[in-house]
Amino acid sequence: MQYLLFDLLTKGFFKNYQSRIYTKSKQIKWVQINASIIYNKEKQPIGAQGIVRDITEKRAADEKLLESKNRLSALVLNLNSGIILEDENRKISLTNNKFCQLFKIDESPEDLYGKNSDWALDEIKTLFKKPDEFENRIIEIVSNKTAVFGDHLELKDGTVLERNYMPIIVSEI
Repeated sequence: MQYLLFDLLTKGFFKNYQSRIYTKSKQIKWVQINASIIYNKEKQPIGAQGIVRDITEKRAADEKLLESKNRLSALVLNLNSGIILEDENRKISLTNNKFCQLFKIDESPEDLYGKNSDWALDEIKTLFKKPDEFENRIIEIVSNKTAVFGDHLELKDGTVLERNYMPIIVSEI
């Protein structure tokens, strides 16, 4: 709390401070506070003003979202299928050991997080019997953003894999 007073006095404001409070009825609420100094014509501080916003519902929703993400991560990491999830910018947001094993990637799944999926495509396309066809199909699937089930892919070593693709579109409210 001291740093807030310091910011208010030295900068003239503070933003986005979050705190847990208790109401008169002993309910717990989360609030976000923004405050600034009020100055007179001589630029002397004469008061302070602030806005306190109740963010209890947003915080609860954020926590539920995080819990869901953690459960999804645990599920993906333990599946016996190679999984890769990417965000809207084609950055890898989650993958698992099976994916790395199938495609002979010498990095851990955690090391792939944040990398562009094009990197993974370049790494693994040479393993396929028809690398250009494999690459073009991925580009087509991602561009169309439609579900694909049961695409059969053949590796150079004769292994046949099944590709399923499911776009998950999250809209912000």
